[in-house]
Amino acid sequence: MNQNRSLFLHALTYSWVLFLIGIAMLAWFHGLGLDRKLKENTALAIELKQGINKAQIQEFRIWLEQQEQLIPSSIKMIEAKDYQSLIDKEMVTQDSSLEWGSLMPVLIIFKLKQEFLDKQRLISFEENVYKHSVVSHFSYQNEITSKLTDVVDRIKTLFLGLTFVFMLLGLLISDYLAQVFVDSRASIIRSWNELGANPNMIIKPYLKRAYLLGLASSFMSVFIMGLIIFPINYLLPWAVEWIETKKFLYVLLILLILGPTLQYILVKRKILSVINY
Repeated sequence: MNQNRSLFLHALTYSWVLFLIGIAMLAWFHGLGLDRKLKENTALAIELKQGINKAQIQEFRIWLEQQEQLIPSSIKMIEAKDYQSLIDKEMVTQDSSLEWGSLMPVLIIFKLKQEFLDKQRLISFEENVYKHSVVSHFSYQNEITSKLTDVVDRIKTLFLGLTFVFMLLGLLISDYLAQVFVDSRASIIRSWNELGANPNMIIKPYLKRAYLLGLASSFMSVFIMGLIIFPINYLLPWAVEWIETKKFLYVLLILLILGPTLQYILVKRKILSVINY
């Protein structure tokens, strides 16, 4: 009973180590594609001058849709009727609502294709936009567009550092767990060795058990990751959109391989040190 409890605690502790390593790798993998993700979510806006008629608005929109830089399906227009829907009807009258809405500028919000989001191409696109007399102001997220490279590089470095730290801690804790596993069986191992048993025959059953423990821990770590990410889908749906399924599956596969392999190697090294002592 105590031995089974000890094995379960060993597997559970090791699964949390693998979980931390998995989370760090998941962050690092997503950091590698962060610039693409940020660009996909970069919105630009054009404010049109007040007083222009619908024909002028439609003419400019048609021109905008024809630009190769744009993602046509991303274009959204905010007009007077859209502003009116934001007003609390209990606070203002219908006439006031209409008057307030008519004073607000028409906004066109859209996204550009990733390859056109570098600083030089944005400046060129901006110049073409301002050639139209209906345009009052063109704005975009400077921190993400013009300084995107610097921001992404810093985030990548942070994720890489966290991955390295968690990997190092994971290795140290795994080594400690392997030492505990072998220490509890050291007397038996030494006895068999003193009786002249073949080292491979001594090692084999313990390595098999260590491998199975590592595999069980890997499945437990994968289960824990799933348990944590699943509720995020309901609590923070926007966060799940940033998690790429392919990269998540890569991490799970790595954990399933890393768990038993690392445990096997460490336990084998510890047992050999006992035999050769």
